[in-house]
Amino acid sequence: MSMFSQDSDSDPLLGKVTDGFVVLQRIGAGASSVVYQAMEKAENNRLVALKVMDATEQRLLISRGDTGNPFEREARFSRVVKDSAIVRIFKTGKIDDGRFYAAMELVAGMTLEAELSHRKAIPWREAAELGGLVASAVASLHAIDIIHRDLKPGNVMVRTSKDGAVRVKLIDLGIAKLLHERDDAEAGVEPTSIGTPSYVAPETAAGEGTSPRSDVYALGAILYECLAGRQVFGSLRPGRESLMAYLLDASRRIPSTPLSELDAVEVPAELRSLVSACLDRDPEQRPTSALAVKDELARILESAGPAETPSSLTVFAGKVRALFSRKTRGSGKFAAK
Repeated sequence: MSMFSQDSDSDPLLGKVTDGFVVLQRIGAGASSVVYQAMEKAENNRLVALKVMDATEQRLLISRGDTGNPFEREARFSRVVKDSAIVRIFKTGKIDDGRFYAAMELVAGMTLEAELSHRKAIPWREAAELGGLVASAVASLHAIDIIHRDLKPGNVMVRTSKDGAVRVKLIDLGIAKLLHERDDAEAGVEPTSIGTPSYVAPETAAGEGTSPRSDVYALGAILYECLAGRQVFGSLRPGRESLMAYLLDASRRIPSTPLSELDAVEVPAELRSLVSACLDRDPEQRPTSALAVKDELARILESAGPAETPSSLTVFAGKVRALFSRKTRGSGKFAAK
């Protein structure tokens, strides 16, 4: 999905008013929804990201007996998390043609996935700083017993605040669940469809469910990708079935190529060890929590001392912010699923 507007003359919603929202432009589309920039008239013309379910996907849900708005579950989680690093959902409902929607915070910036596609690997200090911000956001979920279950670069927005500081925003709580819930359809998704294979923990692939430590595994996979410029299973992206088979084969190592074997990657031993621990096949051998990952990253950065040059992550994100503002005249980006 492009970062910028993808208006389509054939889209019947564009320019229309539906349930109090003026639909301004199409931001992007995913497998099951389309996201628009819209203006909410009842809230002083607040700009929002309006995520609208695909009509075919909604018919499939209804045929399975799911008649409620699937975005409402995500909205409930959004309302109870008091952390600005978690995307806010303001309202859910139906547009005039009966499709479900969620009106969300409009987030300016770009996904970490898009940034990595431009930059490949990120210098280790920046990766550690960014990883610490993501881990902090995940820790805020875990503190109230919410497991994200779909952490990946595509669900991390990177932006710069007015003071120039780098910020992250976790988006898409669509398959998040409460700690006490079983990993089944009652928790929003079938067990065989949990997460994105390149970031799914081995125990989840084996049908043993999810836990805070499965989110820690995904944090490790994100950190590895930032440092190595490739996913944990290599630069190729095979299908879900082959990745799941790899995860289930205890003789296969994770990652397929450890950071220590990538000659071009300069990463302190302590950071390599942390990434390796997060990706351990045994969840009991991983860091105990996302907060522990955050704290260890902060300790590694502190022990290394200040960088000699400004963070190129800050410089790069600032350039993206300026470009984004010019291209979209204030519109935002939100990932569709």
